[in-house]
Amino acid sequence: MGMIGRTVVFFAMGVSLLFLGVRVMSTGLRLRAEGPIRRLLGKAGDHPWLGVGLGTVATGLMQSSSAVTVMLVSMTEAGLVTLQNAFAIMLGANIGTTITGYVMALPFENLGIWFILVGLLLMLAYRNGSMYTAGIVLAGCGLILCGMQTIGHGVAPLGEWTCIETIIRVSSKNRLFGILTGVLVTSILQSSSVFIGIVMVMAKEGVLGLSSAALLVLGSNIGTCITALIASIGTKTAGRRTAVGHTIFNLWSVLVFLPFLRPLLLLIETTSSQLPVQIANFHFLFNLLTVLVTIPALPGLVLVTQRVVPK
Repeated sequence: MGMIGRTVVFFAMGVSLLFLGVRVMSTGLRLRAEGPIRRLLGKAGDHPWLGVGLGTVATGLMQSSSAVTVMLVSMTEAGLVTLQNAFAIMLGANIGTTITGYVMALPFENLGIWFILVGLLLMLAYRNGSMYTAGIVLAGCGLILCGMQTIGHGVAPLGEWTCIETIIRVSSKNRLFGILTGVLVTSILQSSSVFIGIVMVMAKEGVLGLSSAALLVLGSNIGTCITALIASIGTKTAGRRTAVGHTIFNLWSVLVFLPFLRPLLLLIETTSSQLPVQIANFHFLFNLLTVLVTIPALPGLVLVTQRVVPK
């Protein structure tokens, strides 16, 4: 098998493991948390910061901002959550999803195998309950780390490919191209966590720099909205407004912070010497800053969404 064939095989195997790991970890957490989280989100009240906190906790527990957003689409349609509260919760969900990035930033050489082993032992020893759930979560985390290690074997030779070098050079000079690439790939993968994991590995292997990686991450923030948009098809006005509002917010936040990207990256470079950690820090800081800027503008966001999606 030639170099191209090996690269494709390793990359495909790694992405498959990464997908499986994210799904397994998310499933394990939902086994214990989905019912209580639905009740928790319904108590957001009229306090935006409470909604942000609930969204952060819910997404941290479920390890999927898309799952929380889709849940909100159904809850707003059922009248359990107001549109403004749903937006506040989604702001928190954007922060909560960055936790997965820090898991992926772990030094994953041979660590994933131990996570899987401990997880399987817990699942065998406990047939149900919290320890069984912990076993599923650990096994999922291990699959994520093994997937990223496998992707690394496939990604390493990519830096020598002329076409890849051209794409990276264009994306680093043309911000719009880099962001659109992130939007497109995340929309296809249906998972921003998986895409950011791939970006981290490419950065670790020297294929991507921080600037290009940051643009791809910004694009993934927009691309992740496609799941909620698909889920809102056929729903009533409230459900469609929730999904469209999520898209408007994520698009607006990228446009607002794009002029400040360079000083933000200079700040991020001081936070760690490891590029994957820098990417995780950028993802977190960007989402945190957008929440701080957007909370005062929530009523305006609601009005814009209501105009875009009339009754």
